[in-house]
Amino acid sequence: DRVKYLVSFLVLIIHFRPLSDYNPIIDFSSAQIVSRIAVPFFFISSGYFIGVNGLNKENVIKSFKKNFKLYCVWTLLYLPISILFFMPVFNNILVNFTVLGFYYHLWFIPALLFSLFALFILSKYFKPLSITIIAFIFFFIGVFGDAYYGLLPKGFLLDTMNQFLQIFRTTRNGLFFGFLFVSLGYLIQKTQIQNRIRVRYAWIGFVFSYLLMFVEMGLLMTYTVPFEYNMYFSIIPTTFFLLIICLHYPSSENSQDYRIKSGIIYFSHFIVYYFMYGLFSLLNLNFILNSSLGRYSIAVIGSILFSNFVLTQKKKNKKWTSYLI
Repeated sequence: DRVKYLVSFLVLIIHFRPLSDYNPIIDFSSAQIVSRIAVPFFFISSGYFIGVNGLNKENVIKSFKKNFKLYCVWTLLYLPISILFFMPVFNNILVNFTVLGFYYHLWFIPALLFSLFALFILSKYFKPLSITIIAFIFFFIGVFGDAYYGLLPKGFLLDTMNQFLQIFRTTRNGLFFGFLFVSLGYLIQKTQIQNRIRVRYAWIGFVFSYLLMFVEMGLLMTYTVPFEYNMYFSIIPTTFFLLIICLHYPSSENSQDYRIKSGIIYFSHFIVYYFMYGLFSLLNLNFILNSSLGRYSIAVIGSILFSNFVLTQKKKNKKWTSYLI
């Protein structure tokens, strides 16, 4: 939960690009490589706790209801912003609601719900390892609609992928992306493989895999043109070893507060940013708003303050907080 809290700020790096005013190489590396482990870690940790809580009909329905309610609330909160900025949210309502989300980051919940449902169905017929292999096959297909798009040969494969992207805009969704990490987290919990990997080797694997992400992206940028920068093969072992490391350092105290705050930061940071931006504009603090690092900073500070506020209100049993997290 503490790591989820920390990596939630990597999501803000992706969205606000704090170093874009200073160095394009470092900016690209921080946003498109370093920070790309954030969402996969959310997925893999969710998969792990699905295994902890039990993958049964009752728990799946309970989780589905909770996350669907959460999704509807945040969709309603972001819908005015989407309309205000003339985002094409009504062009394909079904796809936007079930796959893409009505704002940039809201796709995570439909992807998580799909992954949970797929895992539940397949668990009736396959073992966790087989499910993970099936999920990897879909991931392998999905990378060619993302970072490996430029490697598709002209013809049937490229035309088919273009038709898919024309409808769904991305392969970064539950089927091609989230499902693999959720099933991998579930596999780790069921096999307890962390008990067979020493923490020293987990750290070595994590660092090596993280460095491999730079190598992989360097090769892709040299020899092809990525469509997006979400799906690399090296993200898989990087996320895997990060979870293994976390499991080797169990918290001695309740870390639920960090889980709540990480969720609030993830879902609220755009709304918080627009509020902070308006406030700083009224205060004529444009020198901060004109800096990429300044914009990132107000997003981070505002998100921390808001997440702490929501957590405080939740502990006071304020009913409205249950709709946000």
